[in-house]
Amino acid sequence: MCHRGQVKKIIKVLGWLCITLGPFLHFGQTRKYIDSLNHLSFEQKIKNPKQLLPYYKSAIQKAQNINYAKGQWEAYANASLLYYYLGKYDLELQYARVALKGFEQENNLDYQAYLWGEIGYRMKRRNLKEAERYMQKGIRLAETHQLKQPLMALYDNYGVLKEMQRQWDSAHFFYTQGLTLKSKFRDRSGIPYSLNNLGGLYLLQKKWDKAQPYFEKAIAIRQSMGDTVGLCESYLTLSDLYLQQQQMSKAKRLLDWVVKIASQKQLLQLAQSAYMQRASWFERNQMGMASAQDLQQAIAYQQRLAQKETRDKVAELEIFYQTQEKEKELLEQRIVIQERNTWLLLASVLLGAMGLIGFLIYRQQQLKNRAQQQAFALEKAIAKIETQNQLHDQRLAISRDLHDNIGAQLTFIISSVETLKFGFSLTDSLLLHQLDKIATFSKITIRELRDTIWAMNQEHISMHDLKARLVNFIEQAKQTSDSIAFNFNFLESNSTLVFSALTGVNLYRIIQEALHNAIKYAQATEIHVVTTLDNQRLHVEIRDNGKGFDLENVNFGNGLHNMRKRMEEIGGNLEIKTLTNHGTQILLQLPV
Repeated sequence: MCHRGQVKKIIKVLGWLCITLGPFLHFGQTRKYIDSLNHLSFEQKIKNPKQLLPYYKSAIQKAQNINYAKGQWEAYANASLLYYYLGKYDLELQYARVALKGFEQENNLDYQAYLWGEIGYRMKRRNLKEAERYMQKGIRLAETHQLKQPLMALYDNYGVLKEMQRQWDSAHFFYTQGLTLKSKFRDRSGIPYSLNNLGGLYLLQKKWDKAQPYFEKAIAIRQSMGDTVGLCESYLTLSDLYLQQQQMSKAKRLLDWVVKIASQKQLLQLAQSAYMQRASWFERNQMGMASAQDLQQAIAYQQRLAQKETRDKVAELEIFYQTQEKEKELLEQRIVIQERNTWLLLASVLLGAMGLIGFLIYRQQQLKNRAQQQAFALEKAIAKIETQNQLHDQRLAISRDLHDNIGAQLTFIISSVETLKFGFSLTDSLLLHQLDKIATFSKITIRELRDTIWAMNQEHISMHDLKARLVNFIEQAKQTSDSIAFNFNFLESNSTLVFSALTGVNLYRIIQEALHNAIKYAQATEIHVVTTLDNQRLHVEIRDNGKGFDLENVNFGNGLHNMRKRMEEIGGNLEIKTLTNHGTQILLQLPV
């Protein structure tokens, strides 16, 4: 059973948790609501701006209360957009500037660039000079920081401003910049708009031969995407071009298609434009009756558009009043829900507290287990060090035995051979040859034995050790091959490299074997050994100017086979380049 003092402590902790965790649970719900509102589509925002505006103002306040800066500045930007569509331009600019200041504090460059450009574009029919100034700020910011996404829209919109001022070259430049970016990032839905902008620009200048390819490219993309609405827009623009060129049959075919599709899909604005344009076609072809009928249809669609706007406004008012009633009901429900949430919160906090206590117990056990593991690891490390010391002592003992016993015996063999040669008058040339072979073999064996003893006595082999060993080998080779010039170049930067004993010995043996082959078989006059370090890889090149050999037909003996095998064992790569009468190049690559 719990002691009374322990119960009081638990109740105190639970109370603290209720106070601490409650705001965080509320914070998550509020943030989700703000994000959902800010992420409404553009069409949803501008459909009922008057109805949505109070919600964005509320979102601004809620975001400020929970210190959610990004959500607050996005809500300011969206409120600015709604004020623009409500015709309240002073408030539009005021809210946009607050959003810009907030995005600057957050260092959100994408939103800054986008919003500077958006303010400029909205201002184009009120103050073209100021519109251009805002737009230039957005473009400079986006270009400086290479913000590709905002630049796609900024270039297109700035091109519109230049087109309004009849600055055709500038408009063409910025439309082209926008198209280039969209093509690079494969913005299939945005590319046709840039193409239409360029085509429309040439159409205004009556450069029909330049305008037409852009319209046709836009149409091809929209056909592949199945974008019916976009096709209607493109066909209307292209039919206008055909009318200007007096290509009446082509214009009529496109207009008939747009009339049919726009009527079927109830695209009221497009249907009205198509009927008006086709009425003009009938009038040019002196078909007064048909022209009058299309004009009537255009007027009918205009009336339907007006009725739709009226219905939308009525619906907006109805929604507004229904919202007031619903808010009363929601307020009553909110009280009930708040009470229920309080109990749920208390239950959640109790569960959280129990989980926390369980976690603390589990954490304590983990710390205990970790301490035991660390003690075991320490004992294991000490045992490993002792084992390594024993192995090192054993290696030293073995190397001493090799040196004192086998080395002495080999030296005795050489001495005995020399005594036989010079102590007795031997005339048998075959016997003398065999004695020379025995002496030479014993000397080579002693040298190999010394190399083995050298490797056994090393924990690690440095590049400096390897260099010294190879220099010694080459100096001995020079005594028997004085006609060969050796060029030995170990870069100083490689001297800090350290290898394991196994890697160092294998590397030494490979280079030694390559040098031995070059001396014995290549008939070379120059042998080069060069090491370099590049991208954490050691490169060793052994190159001679000897007779070389044919890689396709050569029978690889034990020497070359052992070289490859040794290189594979230490994780490296060996490559042989040679041609008959053009020397041999052996390249070693080893990760370090």
